[in-house]
Amino acid sequence: MDLLYCADCRHAFTLPGSRAPEARTCPVCAAALRVIAPDVVQVSPLREPDAGPASVAAPQSWHSTVTLQHRHRGRACGRVLAELTRYFRVVATDRDAEVYIDRCPPSDAAWHVAAILDGIDGDWEDHFAMPQLGPSTSESGT
Repeated sequence: MDLLYCADCRHAFTLPGSRAPEARTCPVCAAALRVIAPDVVQVSPLREPDAGPASVAAPQSWHSTVTLQHRHRGRACGRVLAELTRYFRVVATDRDAEVYIDRCPPSDAAWHVAAILDGIDGDWEDHFAMPQLGPSTSESGT
């Protein structure tokens, strides 16, 4: 799997390394993607470094909910959701799953979950619809 970056809209994506170069276009803005890390084994969620006690102001804090709708139910869906719980708090129902994310701007939350899903299972889109920003999303800062 290759880690790719779009300089136009500043999003990162993973794609199987065997895809043809012409298939490497940004799904957000259709610009060409640049390979920044070939043959990536696993993508971990991006986490902000701990500010520590010397920090004067608290960083901006986001809490986002992303909804994953099942295309169909099965063992593969359960396996993907079980792996997703290593990164986020996940509440699953028969029809969908709510993914709770901290420290990710709401505008990037669905893409963040999609990037983690790419690292878990390259065929996750066979099992789930594209993640959508859920209703309980908030921003707070000090």
